[in-house]
Amino acid sequence: MNGVGASPGIAVGRVYLDWKEQVEIDREFVDDVEAELERLDLAIETVAGEMSALCQTFPEGGEEAGVAPGTMLRDGEFIGQIKGWIITENVNAPWAVKVTADKFVQVFENMDNDDLKARADDVKDVASRLCRLLLHVSGPLLISRANEPIVLVCRQLDKGHQTMLQRGVFAGVVCQKDTYYSHGVISARNCHVPTVISVDEIADLAETGDPVILDGTTGEVILNPSEDDRAAFAQRAARREEFERQLSKLKGHPARSRDGTLCTVHGNVADLADVDTLADLGGGGIGLYRTEYLYLSKNRLPTCGEQYGDYRRALLAMTGCPVIFRTLDIGGDRIPDYLAVPKETNPALGHRAIRYSLSRSDIFREQLRALLRASGDGDLGIMLPLVTSVEEVRAARAVLEDLKNELRREDKQFNPEVSLGVMVETPAAALTADVLARESDFLSIGSNDLVQYTLAADRANGSLGNLYSPFAPAVLRLIKMVIDAGDAAGTPVHLCGEMAGVPTLIPVLFGMGLRHFSVNPTSLLRTNWVITQLEDRQAEEWARQVLGMGSETDVRRFCEETFGQFCRTE
Repeated sequence: MNGVGASPGIAVGRVYLDWKEQVEIDREFVDDVEAELERLDLAIETVAGEMSALCQTFPEGGEEAGVAPGTMLRDGEFIGQIKGWIITENVNAPWAVKVTADKFVQVFENMDNDDLKARADDVKDVASRLCRLLLHVSGPLLISRANEPIVLVCRQLDKGHQTMLQRGVFAGVVCQKDTYYSHGVISARNCHVPTVISVDEIADLAETGDPVILDGTTGEVILNPSEDDRAAFAQRAARREEFERQLSKLKGHPARSRDGTLCTVHGNVADLADVDTLADLGGGGIGLYRTEYLYLSKNRLPTCGEQYGDYRRALLAMTGCPVIFRTLDIGGDRIPDYLAVPKETNPALGHRAIRYSLSRSDIFREQLRALLRASGDGDLGIMLPLVTSVEEVRAARAVLEDLKNELRREDKQFNPEVSLGVMVETPAAALTADVLARESDFLSIGSNDLVQYTLAADRANGSLGNLYSPFAPAVLRLIKMVIDAGDAAGTPVHLCGEMAGVPTLIPVLFGMGLRHFSVNPTSLLRTNWVITQLEDRQAEEWARQVLGMGSETDVRRFCEETFGQFCRTE
């Protein structure tokens, strides 16, 4: 089978099929009620045992992944109502589970308490596991008992999968759908987990326990590989390890073109573990520190002291290198359970990022205060997400200046010249980049969202993968507009989205005048290497040609044919 390589590397293991689409459940009548109750009890015992074993096997991530010992399986009322349907109505166990779960989900979803609302997802998860087992459908079981590496096979990566990726549960991932730029696939790259997406036929062919090999670079997936297949992939892996050793010689070295033009290649991180990984790779700085993950990892707001501690440790770990912290970017699909964020019809266009921060001055002030306090311990920058107007920048700067005065009165140490930058993630920001550049210390193009909002294509929607593309002329022209606006104002322009690390786009971005790249740590050394292969005038000519093209197809073809050598892995 062939899909799209989304995270490099080779994985060998056994399939763990986690297919979460709705299974068809029919109401059937049973003659032997006692036998049906015994079947239900066995399913409950099996699922409870699996969930408990998984939580013990991966204790740090079990509960976050939704696999803690299921409280619903110990809920006498929940189980009692399921059994009641079987006893009084003589119905089959899957139907009894379904109707009971539907009732409990409705009750929980209508509650005002956010913690209780969240239990609706627990009910859905437990019901799905029980029904799949009762219906003999391959499902999310037996992972904790695996004695070989596990390869997740799913429709697309969800939040539970992401947590398990972060805990090292999976050796590889194969998705039927999903997109290269979805949060789940980005998480797989962050975790160095080989991943292949867009493998349509995987749903019909894979079963839990099947041996599998995947190549996250080429997009190949082999079920039930032969010994020859295994030997060939082992040789391929050895060649790639040698190539990676050659790349590792670039650690700590500046990225200069053949003409001596210096570029910065920094890393994107989400937590202190990522910071350590980046430091080990010789990263010269952090271009994007996603501060929201500190909020998402807790069941309450982090205190100012906790935030200060994390920010300070990141600065110290980078030993004097610049670290740019993005202020809280929640909303959309990233909302902590403990924050009362109203449901919106279109959350991607709603109350998120800087909009949320400015509306919650208490949370925003605590975060900015923590950042200011940490600024005395290193080269710290602050970056505002999803800015669409200069008024938002001015409002945020006013809060920052007020906090500086507050810290002065308290005689606290901080850097009064801390830089304040703006993320360019919408066409509105790109089209007014000249104004934003004059009122900020730097601009940082967030290409993941810029592509999404420019092309009106949800990056997590696998069916729109053909539309969501950083090769689109509209996207590249907006990026060029931002770079030119920054140059005119003397304001540095960074690019911190996934496209900054795409080998077939780096030459074009460099030719447009981009000199500050911030990439996934897995792309750090390759990005550095590509830049060292470039000649300035040739790159400028390539950029001129690309910017004159009118279709995504033409741009992609040109880039793949012209820069394909930069994608080599062996």
